[in-house]
Amino acid sequence: MTTEQAIDSAKGCLESYLRGKGINTRKNFTCQNPEHTDKHPSMSYDRNRRRVHCFSCGASYDIFDLIGIDYGLSDFKDQLAKACELYGIEIDRSTNRPESKPAALPDQTAPTESETLANKGGYMDYYYQCRKALHNTNYLQERGISKETAVKYWLGYDAEYKTFNNNEDGSKSPATWRGLIIPTSENSYVVRNTDTPQEPQKKNRYRKKGSVSLFNLKALKKAEKPIFVVEGELDALSIIEAGGEALGLGATSNYMKLANKVKEDRPTQPLILALDADQRGQETEEKLAQELEAIQIPFYRHNPYGAAKDANEALLKDREQLQKEIAKAETIAAEMATNTPEEAPEEEIKPVSDYAELFKQHREEFKQNIRTGYTALDIALGGGFGNELYIMGAETSTGKSAIASVLAQNMARAGVNVLYYALEMGRDEFIARGASSISVEHGLDNAIKYGEILNDTYDPATNDFYRRPYSQYAGYVQEYFERYGKHLYIIEGGINGRTAKSIADAAAKFKEDHPGEKLAVFIDYLQLLAADPEDKTQRDFMGIMSAAVKTLKALASQGDGMTVFVISSMANDRKGKAVNDASFKYSGDIGYTGGVLLGWNWEGVTNSKDEKKREEVIKECKLSGYREMTLEVMKHRNNDKYTPVKLIYRPAYNYIEEDK
Repeated sequence: MTTEQAIDSAKGCLESYLRGKGINTRKNFTCQNPEHTDKHPSMSYDRNRRRVHCFSCGASYDIFDLIGIDYGLSDFKDQLAKACELYGIEIDRSTNRPESKPAALPDQTAPTESETLANKGGYMDYYYQCRKALHNTNYLQERGISKETAVKYWLGYDAEYKTFNNNEDGSKSPATWRGLIIPTSENSYVVRNTDTPQEPQKKNRYRKKGSVSLFNLKALKKAEKPIFVVEGELDALSIIEAGGEALGLGATSNYMKLANKVKEDRPTQPLILALDADQRGQETEEKLAQELEAIQIPFYRHNPYGAAKDANEALLKDREQLQKEIAKAETIAAEMATNTPEEAPEEEIKPVSDYAELFKQHREEFKQNIRTGYTALDIALGGGFGNELYIMGAETSTGKSAIASVLAQNMARAGVNVLYYALEMGRDEFIARGASSISVEHGLDNAIKYGEILNDTYDPATNDFYRRPYSQYAGYVQEYFERYGKHLYIIEGGINGRTAKSIADAAAKFKEDHPGEKLAVFIDYLQLLAADPEDKTQRDFMGIMSAAVKTLKALASQGDGMTVFVISSMANDRKGKAVNDASFKYSGDIGYTGGVLLGWNWEGVTNSKDEKKREEVIKECKLSGYREMTLEVMKHRNNDKYTPVKLIYRPAYNYIEEDK
């Protein structure tokens, strides 16, 4: 497209850009003007003008203005280039008049004879010559791709493909590849470097010719079964080889090209999102899912690869299992496409003036937020917990259950009814932790570790084990029940587990049975929720998580509402990385659905990539008996973000206090 068309196309991506920042465009949101401290969300999105406008400071921005602010780009050319990169927009430079003749690029080397012939009218002649040479390589056989599949998709081989290599120092040098030719259209193709025995480095693995980047694009119109959306061309060919239908993005950055394509020309079959099972793949899948959901394109998310990273690896490891997973995913996607949603009741649309008295009533009927027991945290949360879905991300073994249980107990002590779904611990452990925490308040020197309440203790003097007498901590247990017993309900996971729907139904019933009383629901933790057998979208991990957070969000905000606090355990590959906005993007729609996102970090451990430093801090904490923790507010629709709260955590006693 021309530059003018690219600018217009980018402006149309503003809503997607805002959603990518976690902004709900259907409501007012925090002003994006860095010079405006917007305590009361005053900016809104104008779909007609494709701009955002702040009714407080008067700032008005389009997507290029926001990209300039967020990425520190002041030049419009740079802003446009970034927008094109983010949304897969390609500018055909041949349609723009250059100011001067550009210098020759390193890839403008002499083409092969067959390619020269093909350039006159597409690349079909070139493809034909390359098909005839395919027998000169066994690369496809090594990747599990049959001759039949290769013939069907016009795969070929060029033993002397002229291109360039990207060098480590940033320079380019002419190169000749033994290339697998993968057509994406009559005028576009992808070259896969097949050099062996050493796999070429990533930046010298692929080259693309022409404007069409998506592989097997025709499937959107001609497929007779659900279409898997994968990353690479070889991944798409692997799905096809195993009996499925697939479309390859070519690169994760091309997800917006697909979104724009299906927006203009809706596919005849539902899509199955199955990008690589790594961080970048899952981040891109999240973004693509949001785009498809916004334009109401039927899709289903399923990872058919098992322990493999992608489709080709899965094909080579266990072809039969991949075939089974593909068939299962196709059945579910097809069922989803045929299920017609129930028609929503007709909504009466009224002018906002009719809301005047009700707004006044809501403001005058002041309902105090639920205090957390920690002043700094109450301030960071805008007065404590409200009727909202709070999601706290934490790395494994950092005390995520400890902070959740302490907050729940503080609420119960203040007279708030608390339903605590302890999905990984029993009531005995929960109570023992609480009694141990109370013992610290009576003096650390005589405090009792909760492990000593639950377990046998070894005595080296007698070379035997003993159990601490109940009488030594009975007073702390009694105080525990006096503090929290009337308002705290500890609910174990049960043999068959708990679903988000069963929890929501139970909480709604409890609320109904206790009219006028405040209620908080804690779930420890999200990844332990079971799939709802009646919901066909919950057939894999991502489907369960996505459905769960949406259900819990509705529970928190419906009617009189309630506080819903959920722990989300971070993925293992996040080790050494502080919990941040990106951490919530690997488990369904968490980052988009949660009203408030919190990060629980162990200072010097979960936010440090230095393994030696991590080990030193862990050793120091064992000696001192405490850890320095940070609970940070990373997303809050109605209050300031990125507010850290410093806390001291004593793991042996489940005791947490403010760091003063």
